Amino acid sequence: DTDLFSTVIYAQHYFGNNASEVLANARERRAHLYLLCDTDLPWQNEPLQRSKHSSQERAVLTTAFKTLLKEEGCCVEVVRGIGASRLANARAALKRHYPN
Repeated sequence: DTDLFSTVIYAQHYFGNNASEVLANARERRAHLYLLCDTDLPWQNEPLQRSKHSSQERAVLTTAFKTLLKEEGCCVEVVRGIGASRLANARAALKRHYPN
């Protein structure tokens, strides 16, 4: 899902805008935990997206997310795996942070 940190990343990536006002709001509304999907799933082109995406662009955006969330002191779990193992890894990450 998208939140204000996502908006900051996409504003920088697509429009070269530093989105400082959005970043200030993102800091006030940060989530307790971010599950960040890794790029280990095979790349599939999505023709309805706004630009010509590629596996390289996906890696650049993932790095941007990791960097920004780390710089902002966010709690991040990177989710890896294929199919059921990916879901299990996401659930395990949630359980580590929310054991009950």
